[in-house]
Amino acid sequence: EIKECDWSSDVCSSDLPPVTVTTQPDTDVDLRKVRVALDEGSCKWNIDTLDLTASGQVRNDNPVDAMVEIEVTWVDSSGAEVDVASDLAVLSPGEQAPWDTLGASVDPPKGELTCRIAVL
Repeated sequence: EIKECDWSSDVCSSDLPPVTVTTQPDTDVDLRKVRVALDEGSCKWNIDTLDLTASGQVRNDNPVDAMVEIEVTWVDSSGAEVDVASDLAVLSPGEQAPWDTLGASVDPPKGELTCRIAVL
């Protein structure tokens, strides 16, 4: 709190009421009505940059706005998790939008790399 006021202004910050911001999750969003697709060939590891990439499309089939987190887990042929990363999307009802996420791995994945997608 500011104890001394700059009397050259019309309003002192100490005269202003405190502001409280609260957020509540939208309980009307059904995550089963959020469709996520992975673009073909987008789940990969770049040997030059050590980046893991994945991208796709997400669609909100809910009657209300939805904020969703798309979590990608990169997994190699041995079943080991290489990395996990996520992307946030805010979608209006019926809206479809692209998503992409980026991870990193110093060590190359063993064998074929696959991506597991989850909507949180």
